[in-house]
Amino acid sequence: MNRELWDWPRFLELLADPRRRAILEAAMAAHDLRIGDYIGGSFTETGAVMGFRARLEAGELVIRSTVPGEGVIGRGWEALLRLLAGLDIAAWHCLHVWREWPAADAIAMGHPFALRAIEPVLTALAQVYLETVWPGGRRAT
Repeated sequence: MNRELWDWPRFLELLADPRRRAILEAAMAAHDLRIGDYIGGSFTETGAVMGFRARLEAGELVIRSTVPGEGVIGRGWEALLRLLAGLDIAAWHCLHVWREWPAADAIAMGHPFALRAIEPVLTALAQVYLETVWPGGRRAT
């Protein structure tokens, strides 16, 4: 793979560096984000499924299998990095980072929901992306 044309190796480097990873950790904590298989499903074939969902619980990243009954399969960022680094770099994998809101909350807030709830999450994720592709570069404000 040509590293300059592929963000995956760069994302793994971000995960491996605690200083750079701090921006992802802060975004996940501030916005109650999850990482792994999106709960809503995927439009891709079964082979692209990650097989886990992770979120911060009491400040610790807890990784749970999506297979019923398997439960916790790892704890911490290093465990996540090991899972991701073990994947075939030449294959497509659907890793999602997302946040959910109850539909009732979005409906009750009306039009301002996008600005008040979604925009801060997208801004935080954009900064994670910038740190991934441009380490130490200028961040959006």
